[in-house]
Amino acid sequence: MVPCRTVFNVMGPLMNPVLGRRRQLMGVSARELLDVVPRVLASLGVEEAMVVHGLPGMDEVSPCDVTLVAHLRNGVVERYELAPEDFGIMRCSPKDIAELSPQAAARCSYEVLRGRRGPRRDAVLVNSACALLISGKAPSLASGVALAEMTIDSGRAFAKMRDYIRASRGEA
Repeated sequence: MVPCRTVFNVMGPLMNPVLGRRRQLMGVSARELLDVVPRVLASLGVEEAMVVHGLPGMDEVSPCDVTLVAHLRNGVVERYELAPEDFGIMRCSPKDIAELSPQAAARCSYEVLRGRRGPRRDAVLVNSACALLISGKAPSLASGVALAEMTIDSGRAFAKMRDYIRASRGEA
C-alpha cells in the first residue's frame, strides 16, 4: 500500500472497464480536481456524475464537514456544497472515522452492516445516499439515506457482503 495519494487514485476510477457506464459517484482527494474530473468524465461519455471532495481533505462525502460537489449533468457542471445536516445526520469529528488497518476496517464494515450505529454508519449512509441518487434509485438525498438505512437494518446489505465473500472464495 502506498502511504500517499498518487495519480493512480484518480486514474483508477476514470479507467473503470465497465462498459456503458453513464452515471458515477467519484471522490477526489484534492479540491482542484473538482474542475478537471467532471470534464474528463464527460469526455468518456458519462452523462451524470457527482464528483465529491469532503472536508477536511476526504475523497468521499464527509459526515464531518461540508462536501464540495461538482455535479455533471448532460455536459453541464454545477458546483454546490452538501452538509451532513442535508442528510439528516449530526456532524462528527474526523477522529471518529479515521482510517483503520485493513483488519480493523473489515471488522468495522462487518459491524456497520450488522446494524451498529454511529459516525462510521453515518459515513456509509451519506455516501450511499449520493450513489443511490446518482444511479436513479432514489429521487432525493433523504430518500437515499432512508433506502440505505432500510437495506442495512433489514440485513440485506450484510447478506450481499457475505455472498460476495463466498463468491470470491473468502471466509465469512
